[in-house]
Amino acid sequence: MTELRRAHALLGNPEPRAGRPPGTGAQQINDALVLRIVTEFQGFVRDLLDLATSTLVRGSGSLAQHQTRLTSAMSSDRWIDRGNPHLDTVRKDAERLGIASLGSQLLARNPTHDSDARLLKELVQLRNALTHGDQDRLRRLAQRGIRPTIGYVDAAHACLDRYAGALDEIFWDHLIGLFPAVDPWSPS
Repeated sequence: MTELRRAHALLGNPEPRAGRPPGTGAQQINDALVLRIVTEFQGFVRDLLDLATSTLVRGSGSLAQHQTRLTSAMSSDRWIDRGNPHLDTVRKDAERLGIASLGSQLLARNPTHDSDARLLKELVQLRNALTHGDQDRLRRLAQRGIRPTIGYVDAAHACLDRYAGALDEIFWDHLIGLFPAVDPWSPS
């Protein structure tokens, strides 16, 4: 992400002002930044689910020779691996690990949860429209003020950081509650 931001700064006029379009190539960098932050968030959620699954399997008392198979079975057909990183997707995968009421836990940890949930939904819609080159959807999103700009990327990145921190805490607390003597994020 740092490299994309640096390239963006080199192109000049990173935000359209007074009717001026972004500098040559800046819009492509804006688009790439949107794609990058959503991809990184989805990767974070996958890693979090992988670590939580591994901790649950290790804590189950199953024999070492069965742990790989159990981990694979528990991770099979996850929503995050076949869809977008919507909160409903994360909630469904969290429920598989015994984490109930993820939405209310996120709300309790993040006072801006409602606006962040809306921003995440819009961000995923924008990412999908960019990915599929859906110009009609991009126009409809732009009419609602949802455009790939540096300002939008910054707001979305802050939102995703809040979600990542809250999800990390929720998963950690759940696993520590199950296995108090285990460091949930330790790979072994």
